[in-house]
Amino acid sequence: RRWRDRAATATDRADALYLMIRLAWEADEHEEMEELTREVERLIAELPPGADQATAMTAVAQSETLRDDPEAAIAWADRALALADELGLPGVRLSAMVEKGLAMTERPSTAAEGHAILSGLVEEAEKAGEWVMAARILNDLVQGVPPTSPAEHAELLERMRIDAERAGFESLAVAAYFQGRARVAVREGDLPAAIEALELGRDRDRGYLRRGRWADYHAVFLAGLYLEEGRHD
Repeated sequence: RRWRDRAATATDRADALYLMIRLAWEADEHEEMEELTREVERLIAELPPGADQATAMTAVAQSETLRDDPEAAIAWADRALALADELGLPGVRLSAMVEKGLAMTERPSTAAEGHAILSGLVEEAEKAGEWVMAARILNDLVQGVPPTSPAEHAELLERMRIDAERAGFESLAVAAYFQGRARVAVREGDLPAAIEALELGRDRDRGYLRRGRWADYHAVFLAGLYLEEGRHD
C-alpha cells in the first residue's frame, strides 16, 4: 500500500496494484480485490500506450477469472490481445492468451477450446522462463480434463511440480501436486496410495499451519478417502 501511495508514475502504481490484487485473493478479501481491480481499470487511460496498457488489461482479466466472471475475463483478455497483436508484443500476447484460455475453461461451452489453447502454450511459457504461468496452465490441464492415461496424467503432474518449484509457487508445487498424485492413484484403483499422497501433502504443506480458507487444503478429499476405506474415526 505504501508503494502504491508513493508511486511516482502510473506504471509504478499499476505494478503495486497487480501485487495487491493477488494478495487480496490469497487473503480471501474479495471486496478489496474488486475495488483494486476497478482502480486498475481507471488507471489504464493514464498508462503509456502499448505494453503497459495491455499488461493492465491482462491483470484485470486474471482478477475477473479468479472472481468467477469468465465473460468479463475473456473480454479483457481480447482487448489485451488486440493491442499486443497491433504493436507486436509477444510477451504480453502470451500472458493474455493464457488468461483467455483459463477463463474459457471455466465455461462448459468453451472448456474444450480453452484447454486446446492452453495445451499449445505450455512449451512457449517454459521457453520464456515464465514458470508461474507454465505451472498454472499445467495445473488447469490436469485438474480440468485429466489426460486419457494415468501415465500421461502423472507425467504432466511432474512437469507442473518442476515448473512450480522453479517459481517458488508452493500451492502448486506441494498442495496441488499431491492432490494430483492422489487422483492418479484413484484412477488406478489404489486407495492406500491415494491416502498416502494426501497425508504426505498435509505433512509438507506449510499452508496447513496458517488460518484462513487455504488451511488444511486436503481435508475434504482425504476425508472422502478415509470413508471409502472404512476409517470412520
